[in-house]
Parts: sequence; structure tokens; C-alpha cells
Amino acid sequence: MILTMKKIYFVLLAVMFFCGCYDDKGNYDYTTQEAFEISLEETYFERQIGGHLSIQPTIKTKIPETDLTYQWEVHSLKPGDGYTLFNKFAEGKDLDWECVSTELMPGIGQYTIRLHATQTSTQRNFYSEQITLSIAGVTGLLVLHGNDSQSDIGLLVAPEFRGTNVMDETIENYPTMYSQANGSKIQGKGKAIYHLFTSNMVYNGLENRCYVAALTDQGVTLANYSGLQRSADYLDLFYSPSIPHGKPQSFYVYDSYETIVDDGMLFFTTPSYAPLYIAPLDDDVQASLEEFENGIYFSPFVLRGKSGATYTRMIMFNMIDRGFVGYSDGSMWPNRYTKLDATLDGTTSVPFNPAKMDADLLYMDHGGSTNHTMAVMQENDGKKLVVEMDFNTQTLSQMPYAKYSDVSGLQDFDQAFSYAFGEDQFHMCYYATSNAIYRYSVEKGKVPQSEKLMTIDGQVVDFKGAEITMMRLLKPNATTNDSWSYKYYNQMLVVGTYANGEGTLRAFIVDQSSGRVLSETSYSGFDRIYDVAVKGL
Repeated sequence: MILTMKKIYFVLLAVMFFCGCYDDKGNYDYTTQEAFEISLEETYFERQIGGHLSIQPTIKTKIPETDLTYQWEVHSLKPGDGYTLFNKFAEGKDLDWECVSTELMPGIGQYTIRLHATQTSTQRNFYSEQITLSIAGVTGLLVLHGNDSQSDIGLLVAPEFRGTNVMDETIENYPTMYSQANGSKIQGKGKAIYHLFTSNMVYNGLENRCYVAALTDQGVTLANYSGLQRSADYLDLFYSPSIPHGKPQSFYVYDSYETIVDDGMLFFTTPSYAPLYIAPLDDDVQASLEEFENGIYFSPFVLRGKSGATYTRMIMFNMIDRGFVGYSDGSMWPNRYTKLDATLDGTTSVPFNPAKMDADLLYMDHGGSTNHTMAVMQENDGKKLVVEMDFNTQTLSQMPYAKYSDVSGLQDFDQAFSYAFGEDQFHMCYYATSNAIYRYSVEKGKVPQSEKLMTIDGQVVDFKGAEITMMRLLKPNATTNDSWSYKYYNQMLVVGTYANGEGTLRAFIVDQSSGRVLSETSYSGFDRIYDVAVKGL
């Protein structure tokens, strides 16, 4: 009986509970969470370094815009952390971004990005589909420009500065590409720029070692070739970092080799030691150095010689003895430095002796007649002269070819500050003053005569009173595997001018048989232009 009464009480309590719930008018907030949808027209994009990426997603939601924040994220290794995750690289709903190299996206590669939206009031997060962004390298013209205290590197993408296998007609100018990638400019007044790009590096998969090197009056800056992000330290380039003095004077690139002149000392890479620079200090080289009683201190100018040449695999100039020096290497000849003394075999009937020039070297490059080398010298009294040499001959006495000491026919030659020579083209000799470019020819036994730079139909090129700041004939290193070569090698004369606070680059395609101008293009947006170099990767 007691058990039955307990059951009756339990049923009555249950009925009363359910009735109470039924009468509850609901004093609770059951707010419905609004839906949120992100739509994208595309989820795959290809851009070149420096290119522009614009994405406008479509958002469907009733959440007020004032209650939403947006950021774009990339899946990458966050600096300072040891793991990958999505990191913010831009803010806002619409993406408007320049594809420059950053810590999160360091240059060429494929990246996964997404839009991340957050509802501020609830802290709910919403994500778009993942987007693939493929960033490719770009070739063009590197432009070193700036003022007396800071420099920047720009990249000019145009058909006349691309490789022979590049059909793209796109024209884009990124004057501040380096400072955008690094957040600051390079300290110092610009002097020279190089792309350290060889066939050996590419063949061995060492493209990331193909640095862009910018030389200023305060040192050298190395940037990666893909996005110009600041990269290695200078001394990290060397096999024995304790040997160089940290005072780079120049870089020179040819075929599979690169050279550095550091504080008068020569260093180079070879296929065996790549990518590091070594100093030629084996026993044969050390023995040959004893022939230089006063020592060796090389000028910044280095040139390649003929492969297999007895004395001149590389050609330098010793500033102490003021004479030309050859370096030989390979299985046929011992590694050694050689004074290029044309009188060593007793010959006296030579136009001059390359080993004893009694003058300073201002500039040298391949030029003049076929396989010859041209040099501009300055004697003790300040007078300039031009010499022509054949370093490919196997006989020292045949190396001096012609001495053009009478330069009376070269207008304002004493005021020239920049020089250029066309390879294997004796009509392509140029020099620049602050207000004009001159061209002349060299022929043995004749006094050279200059003319102002002219078009093929005889019209003088007008620089309109602008200051000329640099001149260079483009002859970039070409790879032996034909993966890349420059279409206007030995034909593109580049001149930098400065007027009204702006630098302009004028590019002249010249006729090699006459040295005169066939066509011209110009590009502005720079500061004072110091130097240019073709970017081959």
C-alpha cells in the first residue's frame, strides 16, 4: 500500500512539473545567429614579382558591416616561430596588394592565402575558400638610383630588357622595389649594380645564390634575385671569410665564373667551389707572385680571356706597377699571374708595353677589332689616351695592337666620366660628359674623330639640357646552356639623365656596323640614376 501511494505522488509531481513548463512564457534570449557566406570568382592566381593582385570577394550576410573586421592571411612560417600557420599580411575586405618579397612570402613560390572575417560582438570567425597564389620571377633591367646618402633598386620590365625566349610585351616600372621589400633604402651613394647569374649556378639548382649586388660608397648590399629582399652578408660569399678585407671594389660575371676584387685582391668561383669565392693561392700562384717585386693591387676592372689561352684566362690591371696582368688556369697551363710584358722575348718594336703603361686605368672592356680589348688610360699630367690590345694571342709581343695617344679629335674627351666599347665593333666607341654622349671609331694608324651621338639618319640625339649621370652598353653574361640570353647584347646603350628633380632612363638600340642609334625608348620615375644591369632570372 505504501509503495502504491509513493507511485501516485510521483505521477502527480511529474504532471505539475510539465504543466509549469507549458505555462512558462519564456524569459530567455534565443537570438538566431546570422549566416555568413564568402564567395570568390577565382581561387588561383599567377603573378610576377612586383605584380599587382586585386581580389574583391562577395559577402552575403545580415550582420552589420560595422560589426565585422577583415584580414588576409597566408599559410607560412611566421618569423621567430618554428611552425607554419595562417598569418596576416593585409587588412580590409578587398585585397589590393603588390607582390613584393616579404618575410611571410619571400619571393618566388606558391602560397596559400584566405580571407578571414571576424564578427566583433560575438568573436565568431569566418573563412573563405583557400586561394593559391603562384609568384614567378621576372626579368628586366635593375636600376640603381638615389641621392648622395641613400640608394634604391628599381626593376624596369620592358621588352627591350628581356631574354630572347621571352615573348611578353608587358611594360611595368617598379622604381622602389628594394625599399618596398625591405622597409628601408640602402645606405650610401650608389656606384654599381650586378646580377650574379651564371649557367653553373642554374645547372646545379643554386638559383637562390644568384644574388643582386648593389655597391655604394658605404659597402655592398646583397639581395635575393626573386624579390630583392635583403639576403646574405658579404663575407658569407667566401670559402675562407677571414681572407678578404670586406672592401669590395667590383663583381664580374662571365660564363660559369664570377669574380670579386676586394681591396685589390682577386677572388673567384669555379664549378668545383661554387657557390663560394676562393682566392687563387696554390703553390704555382704563390710562386708567380714573387715576380711582382712591389706587390699586386688590382683595379676594379676584370675581363675574361680566351678559353685555353696561355696567359689570359682573366685579365686585370695592377695599380702598383700600372701594368696589365693575366691569370691562367686549367690543365694545359699552371695557375699563375703573369706580367703581360711585350718585351720579355727581347722585342723592342711594340707600340707600347702592356706591363708598363706609366698611366692609370680609367676603364677597359672588350672592344675594337675582333677579339680585341680597349682601355682608356690617364697619364701623370692628366692627359687621356686610348689603347687597343689583343689578349687572345699566344705571344706576349703581339698583345699591344695600337696606341691612340693623339685624342685631339675627341671633343671634350678630357671632361668624360663614363666610357663604353662595343664588342668586336671598332665603330662602337662611346664616352659621356655631363651634357653629351659622343661616338668615335678606332682604326690603327688613324687619329680618332668623335661625333655627338646620332641616329642612323644623321640626327643628333637631343638631351634637352638634362644632366647625364651614367652610360652603359649592355653586355650581360649569357648562359652556356642557352636557357637564357639577352636579345640586344652589345646593341643596347643605356643613358641616365637628371632634370627637375627626376631621373630618366633613355634606352638606345644601336646599329653595330655604324654605332648610330636605330630606335629609342625612355622611362621616368627614378631619382638620380647611378648604374643598371640586366636581371636574367
